[in-house]
Amino acid sequence: MTVTPPATRGIKFSQITSGSTQSLALGSDGNIYSWGKNAYGQQGDGTNIDRQAPIKVSKPANAPKGFIFTKVDAGDHSALAMGSDGNLYTWGFNASGQLGDGTTENRSRPAPVKKPDGAAPGFTWKQANTRWDHTVALGSDGNLYAWGLNAYGQLGNTSVPRGPNNPAAYSTKPVPVSKPAGITFTQPATGRYSSMAMGSDGKLYAWGWNSYGRLGDGTTTDRLTPTQVLQPNGVTFSQFNVGADYSFAITTNGDLYGWGWNDSGRLGDGTTTDRHVPTLIPRPDGTPAGFTWKQVMGRDYHGMGIGSDGNLYTWGVNWYGDLGLPDVPTGQTSYITRPRPVQKPKPSVAGQETSWVRLYAGWEQSLALGSDGNLYTWGWNSGGQLGDPTIPTGYDNSKAMRLTPGLAAFPLTPDLTAVKFDQTLGSNLKKAGTNWQVVTPAHRKGRVDTTITWNLYGPQPDDILDYTYDPPSYVVTFDKADGSQPTSQSVVEDQTASRPDQDPTRPGFLFDGWFNGDAAYDFTSPVKGPLKLTAHWTAGTGQWTTSPKQGPDSGQTKVTLVPPAARGIRFNHVSAGDDHSLALGSDGNIYAWGANEYGQLGDGTTTNRLTPVQIPKPTGVNRFIQVSAGKAFSVALDGQGHVWAWGLNSSGQLGSNAVATNGSAAYSSSPIRVQAPSGMTATNFTLTGISAGITHVLAVDEQGRAWGWGSNEFGKLGVPSSTVATTGITTRPVQVATPQGETTGFRYAQVSAGGSHSLATDTQGRAWGWGSNQNGDLGNTSDVALNGYTSTPVQAKPGTNPTGGFRPVQIIAGSGHSSALDDLGRLWSWGGNSNGELGLGDTTTRTAPSLVAMPANVSTFTQLTGSRVSGNSLALDQNGNIWGWGQNSSGMLGTGGTGSLNKPTRMGNPSGIDHFVKVSAGTGHTLAIASAGSSMGWGDNGQGRLGNNATQTVYSPVSVLFPFRLGTPSTVQFGGVSGTSLNSTGQQDGAWTVLTPNHNAGDTTVSIAWTLNGAPQPNDETNAFRFIHYGVLPLTGEAGILVILMVGSLAAVGGLAAKRQRLETQSGQNGKTAARRKH
Repeated sequence: MTVTPPATRGIKFSQITSGSTQSLALGSDGNIYSWGKNAYGQQGDGTNIDRQAPIKVSKPANAPKGFIFTKVDAGDHSALAMGSDGNLYTWGFNASGQLGDGTTENRSRPAPVKKPDGAAPGFTWKQANTRWDHTVALGSDGNLYAWGLNAYGQLGNTSVPRGPNNPAAYSTKPVPVSKPAGITFTQPATGRYSSMAMGSDGKLYAWGWNSYGRLGDGTTTDRLTPTQVLQPNGVTFSQFNVGADYSFAITTNGDLYGWGWNDSGRLGDGTTTDRHVPTLIPRPDGTPAGFTWKQVMGRDYHGMGIGSDGNLYTWGVNWYGDLGLPDVPTGQTSYITRPRPVQKPKPSVAGQETSWVRLYAGWEQSLALGSDGNLYTWGWNSGGQLGDPTIPTGYDNSKAMRLTPGLAAFPLTPDLTAVKFDQTLGSNLKKAGTNWQVVTPAHRKGRVDTTITWNLYGPQPDDILDYTYDPPSYVVTFDKADGSQPTSQSVVEDQTASRPDQDPTRPGFLFDGWFNGDAAYDFTSPVKGPLKLTAHWTAGTGQWTTSPKQGPDSGQTKVTLVPPAARGIRFNHVSAGDDHSLALGSDGNIYAWGANEYGQLGDGTTTNRLTPVQIPKPTGVNRFIQVSAGKAFSVALDGQGHVWAWGLNSSGQLGSNAVATNGSAAYSSSPIRVQAPSGMTATNFTLTGISAGITHVLAVDEQGRAWGWGSNEFGKLGVPSSTVATTGITTRPVQVATPQGETTGFRYAQVSAGGSHSLATDTQGRAWGWGSNQNGDLGNTSDVALNGYTSTPVQAKPGTNPTGGFRPVQIIAGSGHSSALDDLGRLWSWGGNSNGELGLGDTTTRTAPSLVAMPANVSTFTQLTGSRVSGNSLALDQNGNIWGWGQNSSGMLGTGGTGSLNKPTRMGNPSGIDHFVKVSAGTGHTLAIASAGSSMGWGDNGQGRLGNNATQTVYSPVSVLFPFRLGTPSTVQFGGVSGTSLNSTGQQDGAWTVLTPNHNAGDTTVSIAWTLNGAPQPNDETNAFRFIHYGVLPLTGEAGILVILMVGSLAAVGGLAAKRQRLETQSGQNGKTAARRKH
């Protein structure tokens, strides 16, 4: 493998800033670089690792193409940046809401600042400034806004609580700053507990804490709203800077003024006297005539300025060498009261003098850009804020300082010392030109953390990169059992095979589906090895037969109806919902049973069904490939990748508004197609996987994008609240956000919709969650507080990382808990555990994925399922045994009892069942498919959800009545006239009888209307019946016997026999009627 270190590029810094112990700079490439302390994520790289040399700050999640940063500011332990999209982004410490994102949660990556309440569409930010724990910013609407700490009214908004000891004295989102009448603001700035802005009248206005006269209004009275700074007569300020307790401003003619606290000479006026109004600062000693100030800055203990002579001047306290003047002693009490020039850097090009072009005063450190494009730093380096790894760090380290300007480490060339793949060391590490090469160790498939150990002027924190071991591919073949084969498929391990588009045909046989052994194959199952699927056939034509074929036109002939031969169709996939059940047949049809109050069975009615009924396929649908039962609704995926839904639509979970109502509830009793997202057509909105929750649905497409619709309570759709409110619903699919910091190659692999939260896996083997985190359901309490919620996907991270790591391939969002199956066949769980649903042997909540102990004699689990409503889970082991744990009040764990179980417990196999191949957990019942192809259920049987033609709860598996052996006729017509007395009483092999109607003599078509497995079938019209007219004597009561009367004689046996022969001859003539006797 080739490792490419960060390139040494010609990037230069164009803007610099520094907080307490961190520094940042804006590069000429539009990226922000950061270094120093990182306890609160203030480096913006997604970690809490301190950095002694510049690293690149992450771009915001979902940043538009071509996005760059245009401005950066450092707060005390946070940072703020302006984006080219007009948004403000913040990260780091957020205890006082200084990030402006509506929370008090720290962030380690840039996230957008909320727009002001009521902001018009298209609102953008124009300017912003942060220095300590609050921010002021100018909006495109011309208003000034502020957020963060408000201890002394520095937000300029009297509706926000204030008070230095008031824990609620802050705002987590922008609030408008009060404006003096007729004034708009043009430039904002922040100090410690105070704020300042330039007004449209050219005057400065200040508000907040006014100790030492820092507001410049001639008093020391705090101001809750902007108050005019007392500028000297005839003086106009063109730029200004607010420090901790003092301020500076430069006039239009280049003079410098200062006011506020002047302890230790930090105003630079030659005294230590506080100034309550702007006071002229004398020009530095020895400066030429015409000298003017170009820039000025002060923060905590010292001031800095650049003069028109190109020199950089400093004054104030030289605690840690902040002034860059080696002849001034260091220490808290060592200071100068007048500006003195700092030595210029040595020319980087011979004969070209380097001057200073930009400066920034940090807490006890100084930064400046030279005209040579380099960054120079000096002062304290306690957290690495000088950006030079050769300088020691540490708060108590007397050597953690630099007394004169020195180069920051940017850019440099790193040296690699080791590369580990999931903690296994690579071999033969060597440099190859500007890159490095290493031989990877053997490892199972999937993404691994690649740990790069490297030096850059000394050891650097390890870099963690992604490396993916490609999985093997397996061949899936199809055998038609007639010597021919459809095209085989090459399928990557743990991916799914595709059902061939066209079902095979075979003369004299009916195709039942593709089977793996005796079980119908589920095309949603992950492929684990080479696979041979065989076509399953039923001999026959699929037609009814009738006998006899003729009878008298007076009717009442008993005709026997023999249905088509029983099909070999079996279920290949089951999904247990709240109180109804779904199954996918090997023929590509959906079958449903149980409760049907809202049409959730999809059969066009609201009638409960005690046995499976086939759902009529919508026009144009050839077959279905996946089903998922939610709470009183259902969703399915057809062979073209289109989604259909039916049942309750109370939260838009059907993805459509075209539904009927049942009382106040909207519903559909037949499948309706889910509409396409905005900007997409129904044709190009195709999906590969679906999951129905309680009130929402998730899906994933071929591009690895995830989609959601229905209720967005707690943000469980994974979209910003600006797209769908966290209390709202959407009937149109919306795209789930990509996790923050992930690249454009990110792909979701599987999704699971729970009750109040959602989960997903990605193609790199990671788990993500969003929505409610009430019980730690998301597996991450670092990015989302316990009992909180988020609409942004966060990674579920295990508390401990055992051998093999946490690489889920299947994930289940349950009811207040979560579980996963990893690529080693191990079970993990986290979240609520009141019923032992985590399977960890106790009832203690877990806020991070925890490994479930493997039961004795189990080496791996192969499938996992869990209820979205009740706290129960089940899994299949490598031998096809079913294990269950958690809630068991209705016997849904199949162990014969009703007590909850806090660790996996095996369910005994029913008589005649060797093993199971599928299992699905519902609210109070469970469904499973056995190896022989039979389907079974157990648990709560209300409304017939077990499909065994009963409603009694059972505590061990019973058979689902499927497939029905034979068809069921509903009406039989002879030439358009219905027969009577249709019944199957006393018949064998599924036969029925019917009495013919009175009908005109002649040949007729027998039309049989019938259903198969509850689904209407095309009328069978392959049989004929001939009605024959026979003459009768009045009152004889019989047809077909004609008494012959002859004049002069009575009857003779021979005459009667002759007459009977003539009648038989006449009845055999096609299309003729029997002769009538004339009386």
